[in-house]
Amino acid sequence: MRLGAYILEIKNRALRWIKRPYYVLRFGKFGKGSEINKPLRLYNTQNMYFGTHVTVMGNSRMECITHWGTGGYKPQLIIGDNTTIGQGAHITCAGELTIGRDCAILPYVLITDITHTYDRLDISPLYSPIKISKTQIGDSCMIGMGARIMPGVQIGDHSIVGTNAVVTKDVPPYSVVAGIPAKVIKYYDVSLCRWRKINIKVKENE
Repeated sequence: MRLGAYILEIKNRALRWIKRPYYVLRFGKFGKGSEINKPLRLYNTQNMYFGTHVTVMGNSRMECITHWGTGGYKPQLIIGDNTTIGQGAHITCAGELTIGRDCAILPYVLITDITHTYDRLDISPLYSPIKISKTQIGDSCMIGMGARIMPGVQIGDHSIVGTNAVVTKDVPPYSVVAGIPAKVIKYYDVSLCRWRKINIKVKENE
């Protein structure tokens, strides 16, 4: 069993070594030790910049929007060193979307900097002009399974987003957020060197 696992690891390393020149040519940057697992849908990889040892699991979709309707855009998807993107993730941008280093993005997460406008009623929102709001995830963050990081959100370093949370507002560093919409439920108390809960009072009539 151990021998079989060792042989499989050697095979996987060889495949990464063979594929690396192809990815280096296709991507804006593809750092050493990075790997992407198929099946995978990638659009405009020349606008994607991966650090070292970035891992993207299969069944994910990552797209940089360079044209939409009559508009032209210059997107940049930047992923820092040692970050892992879980399977089924959907990441899309038309501006600069940054995910920091040492992050764990769990499966089926949505991260975007794009909003479809709906000012015009003569056309479907799907085909309306898009609005870009800068989205950024700091270093050493964990984004829980099924979470949604909405356009314009800035998540501070060492923060944790709960499972299925919908994040619509900025998250301070060293915080835990959960819920729909997501709210801070814990923060790291530097003076006590521990996490502390935040008591959220609910009105009687709510």
